[in-house]
Amino acid sequence: MLAAVIGGNLQGIEATYLGQKAGWEVMVIDKNPGAPASGFCDSFFQLDLTSAMDLMRAAKEADIVIPALENEDALASLGRWVEMEGIPYAFDSRAYSISSSKVKSRQLFLQLGVPTPESWPKCGFPVVAKPSKGSGSEGVHILHDIDELRCRIPGTGPSDDWVIQEFLPGPSYSLEVIGFSGQ
Repeated sequence: MLAAVIGGNLQGIEATYLGQKAGWEVMVIDKNPGAPASGFCDSFFQLDLTSAMDLMRAAKEADIVIPALENEDALASLGRWVEMEGIPYAFDSRAYSISSSKVKSRQLFLQLGVPTPESWPKCGFPVVAKPSKGSGSEGVHILHDIDELRCRIPGTGPSDDWVIQEFLPGPSYSLEVIGFSGQ
């Protein structure tokens, strides 16, 4: 089984690791020649992810394509290409619309009864402020008082752009699930 992981940053590292643990051969495709996952995949291709011709040359033998990026143009191009080629695509646009938004993810957790940190302004300091879009800790700030909060975040009320919650110290975890057609 040859899996093409598209994107070689944090999500690409996780998908590459999981693919290899499943016994798959894993190729990683990324525009950055120094993408972190490039160092331990079975093969690596540097290319522009919005070019269907480049994708075809690199990944035409793939048995499954696993996107591990958040670039809307690249995802759209990739979706068109896998549909045209008939290659299984481990991507669910509805799930992505939730998982790529910390605001929507929080709403889902609350609906499901999953415990979440208290939101600002119901909590005290310190708080963690997270941009809704993007993954990992990019753009995340721990703020210790109201002055820091006002300085860093325009407006301190509910917003579709930011999630502001009580800061809970401890380890950080990431969960990646790879599935396709009920598997």
